[in-house]
Amino acid sequence: MMQPRVSRAQLEAAAGRGLCPQRLADEIGIHRQSVARAMVRHGVALPNGKAGRDPMLELRETVMDLRPADAVDLLLSVVADLAGQDDDRVGNGLGLTRMQRALFCALYRREGQVIPHTALYAALWPGVDEPRADCSAKVLVCSLRKALSGLARVEPVFGEGYRLVREDGVVFSWETDR
Repeated sequence: MMQPRVSRAQLEAAAGRGLCPQRLADEIGIHRQSVARAMVRHGVALPNGKAGRDPMLELRETVMDLRPADAVDLLLSVVADLAGQDDDRVGNGLGLTRMQRALFCALYRREGQVIPHTALYAALWPGVDEPRADCSAKVLVCSLRKALSGLARVEPVFGEGYRLVREDGVVFSWETDR
């Protein structure tokens, strides 16, 4: 199932209706991060409970609040999206929910490497305070572990974050379709 892209027309219509990014994401059935990226890509601001913030300003503030390594991870994912390098096939066929797939894709992009907690929080729950995001992340990681059983493990790295480790011999379907 391909993740739909948010068009300029959809953003402008949502802005005209006064929708915030989360409501638009819910309406379209995509993750809020995709809406935020589209806001940057198209230069369209949506109300955020803060009277229509500039998306670049919002991104800049998010980046400034992160550790340098986490900021780089977030910016690389935004650049990859803007350059059209996100592969919509990654995670397909695994029966994942939208949020499980978003977490899987973040971990898969840097398979075997530790993804810091703060980078995951910023990517999956932009604008959500850390304690709430931490609780949501733990629940999401638990559900993703069950969904990936026998294929890959989501390993915690105490005090740092998580990493994806593939089980021996596993090749995902999208890796052979190229």
